[in-house]
Amino acid sequence: MRSYGPTLLIALLLTVVWSPVVQAVGYIKFDGIDGECTDAEHQGWSDLASFQIDISRNFDGGALGRVEASMKFSMVADSAYPYVFENLLRGMTYDTLTIEQFDGRQLVDRYEFEQAITPSLSTLYSGGAPARINGTIATRELTLNHFVYDDRTGALVETIEVNYDFTNVSALTAGTLPGDYNFDGVVDFDDYDKWKDQFGGITVPIGSGADGNADGQVDLGDYTLWRDNLGRSLATSIASQSVPEPASLAIGALGLAVVLGIRRSRAGVV
Repeated sequence: MRSYGPTLLIALLLTVVWSPVVQAVGYIKFDGIDGECTDAEHQGWSDLASFQIDISRNFDGGALGRVEASMKFSMVADSAYPYVFENLLRGMTYDTLTIEQFDGRQLVDRYEFEQAITPSLSTLYSGGAPARINGTIATRELTLNHFVYDDRTGALVETIEVNYDFTNVSALTAGTLPGDYNFDGVVDFDDYDKWKDQFGGITVPIGSGADGNADGQVDLGDYTLWRDNLGRSLATSIASQSVPEPASLAIGALGLAVVLGIRRSRAGVV
């Protein structure tokens, strides 16, 4: 048997110790679709490369505008990819779409989207590496659970829950002027022109542009919202104007308005 010297053994040991380990920052699960995650606790999930969520509200002229949410994800294009792609083409929604993010082996955040859709997807092939899917998420309701652990023992000590109810339109338009799609403080024909230009489009983030009722599409519901508020102003009322009636047009789906609630508990991770 050939004998290997200590130098080679040390080199082999360093290779094992210092070889970089590529680990997903989290995991993503599309309801009804199985991915290829190898983590024992996430069978049927897909590895999540990155996730970003941005929540903003414009503040102009002393008025707080509607909430705008932008949610972006990046994942490995595993066996879930063709089904996710097909669902977008067919306009299918997911009863639930779940994302879990970890710090080491501790679950830090869990995002659960109800009645969700991925309105945009792109696939990146680069340098022989596994293909990557980049996409956005739109949803009717989002629940975030943030888990707090004891620094010394690692035991879970608190769960903070934040829920966004995206079905209450009145909450979305509170503090702003319904139908004012260009945010100039007046509901007028300029807003109608913006609605007409964007009609039939899917808005991301939901509630932006002329998506006045925040259902994810610029459709007849947004026209109705504009028509019912025509002439209103944040300062003074303007004279009544005749209202153009649009031709018969297609209507879309998905919803968003925002009610923010925070609940704290001291239960374990569910």
